[in-house]
Amino acid sequence: MSLRSKLLLSYAILVLGILAIGGWSVYHFAVLGRSVPRIMADNYRSVLDAQSMKDALERQDSALLFHLSGETSKAKAQYATNRARFDEYFADAAANVTEAGEQATIRDLDYRFREYTRAGEAYLARRDSGLRRTYFTHLEPSFLQLKARCDDLLRLNQDAMVRKQSRAERETRRATRTAVALALVTLLLGVVYSLHLSHRLVAPLVRLTEAARRIGQGDLDSRVEARTGDEVQVLAEEFNAMAASLRSYREREAARLELAEQQAETAIESLYEPVVVTGAEGEVLELNRAAETLFGAAAAARHLPVGELGVTALTDAVKQSIERKAPVAHDGARGLATIQNGAAPRCFRIRTAPLLRSSGQAAGTVTVLEDVTRLRELDRLKDEFISVASHELRTPLTSMLLAVQLLAEGSAGKLTGPQEHLVEMVAQDTERLERLTRDLLDLTRLEAGTARPDLQPLSPAELAEVGTAALIAQAGKKGVTLHTHVPEELPPVYGDLAQLSRVLTNLVGNALRHTPAGGRVDVSAEVAGKVMRFHVTDTGEGIPAAYVPRIFERFVQVPGSTSGGAGLGLPIAKRIVEAHCGEITVESKVGRGSRFSFTVPLAGAGRGGEDAQTDSGHR
Repeated sequence: MSLRSKLLLSYAILVLGILAIGGWSVYHFAVLGRSVPRIMADNYRSVLDAQSMKDALERQDSALLFHLSGETSKAKAQYATNRARFDEYFADAAANVTEAGEQATIRDLDYRFREYTRAGEAYLARRDSGLRRTYFTHLEPSFLQLKARCDDLLRLNQDAMVRKQSRAERETRRATRTAVALALVTLLLGVVYSLHLSHRLVAPLVRLTEAARRIGQGDLDSRVEARTGDEVQVLAEEFNAMAASLRSYREREAARLELAEQQAETAIESLYEPVVVTGAEGEVLELNRAAETLFGAAAAARHLPVGELGVTALTDAVKQSIERKAPVAHDGARGLATIQNGAAPRCFRIRTAPLLRSSGQAAGTVTVLEDVTRLRELDRLKDEFISVASHELRTPLTSMLLAVQLLAEGSAGKLTGPQEHLVEMVAQDTERLERLTRDLLDLTRLEAGTARPDLQPLSPAELAEVGTAALIAQAGKKGVTLHTHVPEELPPVYGDLAQLSRVLTNLVGNALRHTPAGGRVDVSAEVAGKVMRFHVTDTGEGIPAAYVPRIFERFVQVPGSTSGGAGLGLPIAKRIVEAHCGEITVESKVGRGSRFSFTVPLAGAGRGGEDAQTDSGHR
């Protein structure tokens, strides 16, 4: 029998029991309900008739007394009226004889009333002096006998009502006891059958639940036996098939994961660069052979906090990657770490990527330490060469610029028109070469860390004013609206006024240079957590997407854009912002303008710029 049939059978038994009790109760209550109207029809009506006849007799007797007192006309009218009333109620009582002895009482009452009526009518017709004696001798005793017979009729029906009420109460109690007994029997049968059915149904389900718990704990050998012949048995069989499939799948996945782990370990071990694998809490899980040469045996470092390795830049990169759930690869000094390896220190570029679960949570990180010691040495030699070359070029350039200015002023004699044009061209190119030399020297100093910022609390409004003051005339001359919205009430930042104003001047100058007449350049600032974020937005030509990632590299210029620089302004701005522990970003769309943003720590957020200068991640 199927589970559905079992449940339907149990419900059918319960419903049939309820219907049987209900039908039996309805029948008996209907019988009891009919007993009340029967009592009303059989006896209560006769009781009312007896009471009414007594009332009519009393009024007839009063009429006779009125005649005795001399009010004959009133007596006759009252006597006739109440005689008719007595006849009416007597006829109703005679037609409703239902009890034993009631018929004899009705006949005797009829006989006595006719005699009383004849005597009363004769009494009312008399006017002699014997009226008083006749009333008290004959009429009053007859009246009292009639009242007594009415009382007999009343008591007879009242007694019958009491008997019928008692019988109805007995029948009600018996019906109630019987209904309760039937209900208890039905309930008992339903409970017994329900317990039996529940045991038959629940026992396999309990076994299924226990097997599911064991499977959840990893015991895929669990099986369930259920011989119920219904859907529960089918469920148990499917459950066993599922457990077998899970076991097979786990075996395949375990083999696949073992192979993947071996491949990953082999790939990591084959890398020449040091690799550090950490967990979600930043604890060291694995080091490859190259990393062991830096940090010691993997067995000793395993499960230690990554900070115990002693590389600040590595610790920061792992922490940021876990928090952001994104790769971390800082450019410049922030992404470099110098580690003492034997007698010679080595410089490494740190690149960290998170290991993400399917839920998006970080399960750990993988950090590759790229050895850039040789590249850093080449950069140092290159920077030294540029610094020396730039420094050596400044003296002759200064002399050339002074000589050209003297020629232009006519100190060596009056120049012809072509000569003035040539001198003007030489002066422009000399000034351009002098600016390039100065920018190269500044960039070299910034990258070498010799141009350290003089950190002081600064007003953002003052910084914006100093950074844009020299460009207001240029904007008006070109027909570009330059709008600065930096409220005075903004909290102070911590930085070098000269360096940060140079960043703003560079960004605003670029925006003006690449924005056509009728365009707009906006300078604004806002608080973003513990930093102040400055924005320079323009409505100019925009930057192609291919050049946006490279826009802060040296000597990078967008082809076809408005010329005016050597491609060193943005790299200088980037180095200045990074020296203040901030970051600079750009958003741009061709034809719709660009938005350059950079951050500076708030004065209350700590001396971040000085920390950046003193802590470059060295061990």
